[in-house]
Amino acid sequence: MPAPHLTPQLIARAQCFQARFHAARMSALADLPGNPFGVEVRRFGSGDGVACKVLHSSLRGKNRVQGFSVADIDGLDDLLSFYRLPRGRPAVLADGAAWRDDRSAFRALDGGGIVVGGQRDRPG
Repeated sequence: MPAPHLTPQLIARAQCFQARFHAARMSALADLPGNPFGVEVRRFGSGDGVACKVLHSSLRGKNRVQGFSVADIDGLDDLLSFYRLPRGRPAVLADGAAWRDDRSAFRALDGGGIVVGGQRDRPG
């Protein structure tokens, strides 16, 4: 059976599915009695933010924002305040490539402790 041709639309659909699945999975952890991992999931515009207070090896890399785009810039302050301490480790903005063109927003994310995906290509 041949694999489907990868198109930008198919990639966007797969990324959206992955982001929704991550948020749903982490919400299930948050719903455990007593929320033992200290998981909090919050919606920011078209994206979801996940924060885990408990530092556990199985939760490494789970503090992340997915689906938050430049179009959601009005929610940037809420996003930054959500990830301020004491929520644990800084978050990763998984789809950060689009933010590189908006230098002021990129710097706000970077200064707020949000690690933007693809930071090797930081704007000057």
